[in-house]
Amino acid sequence: MGTSGWGRNQGFFPCLWQISIAGAGPVSTSLMAAAVRLTPNALASSSAESSVILPSRSTRGRNPEPRPVATPEEIEIRRREKAAKRVADGKKPFVPSPKQEERYRLQRENTIEFNRSLELLKSPAGGYSAWTGLALSEPNFIPLAKLSDPAAALVQIRAVVAADRRIAFRVHLGVPGAVSAFLAAATGLDHPGRGILILDAGYIRDSVSGARDRVVNALAEIRKHLSPPMFGGMVKVCMAGSFPSSLTNLPGRLRIQERDLFDLVRAGWDVQYGDHASVQRRSGMEAASGWFPHVDVAHLREWHFDRSGKKSNSVGYVDAAKAVKGDVGVWGGRSTSWGTDMVERASRGLLNDGKGLKLTTPGPWVGVRVSQHLTHQAFHP
Repeated sequence: MGTSGWGRNQGFFPCLWQISIAGAGPVSTSLMAAAVRLTPNALASSSAESSVILPSRSTRGRNPEPRPVATPEEIEIRRREKAAKRVADGKKPFVPSPKQEERYRLQRENTIEFNRSLELLKSPAGGYSAWTGLALSEPNFIPLAKLSDPAAALVQIRAVVAADRRIAFRVHLGVPGAVSAFLAAATGLDHPGRGILILDAGYIRDSVSGARDRVVNALAEIRKHLSPPMFGGMVKVCMAGSFPSSLTNLPGRLRIQERDLFDLVRAGWDVQYGDHASVQRRSGMEAASGWFPHVDVAHLREWHFDRSGKKSNSVGYVDAAKAVKGDVGVWGGRSTSWGTDMVERASRGLLNDGKGLKLTTPGPWVGVRVSQHLTHQAFHP
């Protein structure tokens, strides 16, 4: 079993989505990926209607914050400003039809309702009952425990237990008190197989040794406070991320240091592997200053990439795709995945997936890398 897909850009209330993947012959594996992506959908009136459950779409970088709702007065002011600009440009003012007006009204009402539903999901009322109800609405979802309110957390966990479902705990090791919050919540578990403990060491590029100490210390602390059967029988995941926020001045080959960390921890503890699905930490400055196209090829333990010098120019993706595909060593270690299919298409000058998705900006190319990475890690020996 592997756990993946936990990048910085995940939505408010992620679940794990358990997927059984058929391998070669009788071999199969189980992948748990971050699945719920709550984004404001103009035509959806509730968070449940707007949840996106495909991991490949959970890394597209959409902002999960509630959408602002303009007042009727603000809308009217904007319309007047736009009309004045059109007149100044020698054009006729745009007058929306009754059908368009009705659509605008519905969009506004649905946005208000969606924002309200997000607030309910954040509320600890009833033991996060709104969140728990959404998380348990899909049989393959494993809800991620919300632990900010200890009393409400216990009510939430007991609801999951009553539904005979599993629950995951993501413990951010860089957050003070995170281990204590987990230990308090774990008292609500009825048997070891109910919980999944995810120890997230965060971003670990060039700091694997320190990350190993954080994970091992957390495991030792948790073992002291849980009964031997509970600790021994609980699924424990060692998770981290090491894909950098920028590839500037870096070599075209990077070790997947999450694997190095896992090897160190696994030497003394029974843990499963987890990572951030190769989703990098992003800074606002990078987007503001433009971007340089790069195309990645994921291997079992390395990421390979070629970075174009054509700033904010999609043609650079074609050049980079040709470069990685032309490198026999790099291309020979690729996975068989949608992601590598997209690299191959780009090398032929086709910057789309053939079904409407454009591959001309950085966002979709994150999904190309994630597809390759997950495919490799799901079957990593």
